[in-house]
Amino acid sequence: MTAFKHRITVLPSELHEGVCTHRRRCRKAKKARGNAVSNQQPYDPEDPIPFMQKLLDNPFLLLFLGVLIPMVVYTLWGVIDILMIPLAP
Repeated sequence: MTAFKHRITVLPSELHEGVCTHRRRCRKAKKARGNAVSNQQPYDPEDPIPFMQKLLDNPFLLLFLGVLIPMVVYTLWGVIDILMIPLAP
């Protein structure tokens, strides 16, 4: 006989919707869902898009930054490493 009689699997979508088979989790999920729904503001298409969302929605900019930032960092590291080598007498 195993130590566990049964396994309770609750998917994240079930917790989000407040649907689950375990009573304790179900109560917590319903409370969380109720608080989340009451605190949300309705979506307004006239709202400006936040800067970070614009930045993260652009895959080519992310690719460019993903190549540029390591290149600059490793180049500076190499230059500093070369400058730290003592001069030969």
